Amino acid sequence: MPSPDHLFRQVFGNIILFVSMGFLTPLLFREISAFHEIVLVGFISSFTVEFLQFFISFIIGIYRITDIDDIISNIIESVIGFVLFHLYHDLCIKRY
Repeated sequence: MPSPDHLFRQVFGNIILFVSMGFLTPLLFREISAFHEIVLVGFISSFTVEFLQFFISFIIGIYRITDIDDIISNIIESVIGFVLFHLYHDLCIKRY
């Protein structure tokens, strides 16, 4: 069983990764600016990470859990980053 410190680092790392992705995606790719597009980007990215985690653990024999809860929470984190981007954009960029 993983230690609480390991779980905290794993969860915190996921939050940082996907909130950042939700914030930076519309900033770097202007054509991705709608809510449904960021949900799709979050889903594809999270599904890819989970699939690779499952596939690699299957090949090398390390037991890792792939769970739909991770995909759902990563999509929510992407949306939070997207909302933060729009707040930043509305408060800082549109004013000037």
